[in-house]
Amino acid sequence: MRIFKNCLSLICVLMSINTVFAQAKILKADARPRPPEIVTDEQTGTVSGPVVEILNEAARSLGYQVQWRIVPFPRTLEDLKTGVTDIVPGIFMNEERKSYMEFLGPVGTERAPVRFLMRTGQTNLLKSYEDLKKLKVGVKRGTLYFPQFDKDQAIRRVAAQDDHNMVKMLVAGRFDVMIVNDKEAAAVALERNQVTGTTWADYLASRALERYFGFSKRSKHSAIAAPFSKALKSMVKNGRVSEIYQQADLSFKEYQ
Repeated sequence: MRIFKNCLSLICVLMSINTVFAQAKILKADARPRPPEIVTDEQTGTVSGPVVEILNEAARSLGYQVQWRIVPFPRTLEDLKTGVTDIVPGIFMNEERKSYMEFLGPVGTERAPVRFLMRTGQTNLLKSYEDLKKLKVGVKRGTLYFPQFDKDQAIRRVAAQDDHNMVKMLVAGRFDVMIVNDKEAAAVALERNQVTGTTWADYLASRALERYFGFSKRSKHSAIAAPFSKALKSMVKNGRVSEIYQQADLSFKEYQ
């Protein structure tokens, strides 16, 4: 009987060790909707898309699994500061963010234009960058757009939590123009909220920003930041990133 109890205790200890070990090999990652690269399902909590697969594959190459969470981007930034979130994909670098995260990669350079959404009939108010200084501009809290705009203190900004709030605030007249990095994500917000009466301005801003994966300096897994970055760069160099995009019927060339 004593032998049985000792064996049972040993099994429990081993199971406990295995559980702790398994938990220690999990990275907590945050996602926000950026279709088609990051697709989120709020009901099931699942995330998919090429950017998600890239992160998952790089993690697996280091013996880690990824636990995904769908949260607004401002919350992600706060949780990266404390280590609640380990990693976030598709992020741009700036000096303030360098204080609390490592930038892994980069995984390409985004050259997609920055667009501007306005109420129908008002697009004539925005024909050049200087016109932005005459308008109230709706921005997504915590988001970078392009260097000239990000540093310009003369522009009046009205911050919102996400695309869904922004499109409703636009038609309600809370601001004059909504600046948009991701036209597809904004279009989804317009459709889901049944928002009408908006038009894209002809004016576009150009940018070329390197896209990184942000890794929290407070993460308990911070020691793998450098190997993770190396894994991502290797996936770009050997063509694996491009292959993942092709499997999703998307082109990686926009980010070269």
